[in-house]
Amino acid sequence: MAKLNCNDVLQYMDDYIDGEMDSELKKEMDLHLQKCDICHQIMMSHEKTINLLKKAMEIEPDQKMMIRIKNYLNSHLSKH
Repeated sequence: MAKLNCNDVLQYMDDYIDGEMDSELKKEMDLHLQKCDICHQIMMSHEKTINLLKKAMEIEPDQKMMIRIKNYLNSHLSKH
């Protein structure tokens, strides 16, 4: 496989984070990320964002808050 460029890395980023790529492509990604600080920083930021979203999805919302949100949405949606 040819060496990956920054656009390639961005294209395969989600597969890389999810561990859903073949070993040869992963090696090429690793090599590029070691050499390219910009792609490395983007990857780290993307990974942190995904992890924060996963944690947020685990939080059970407060019932009072859910009622307030539903009431707000119902009152505003019924006006349109």
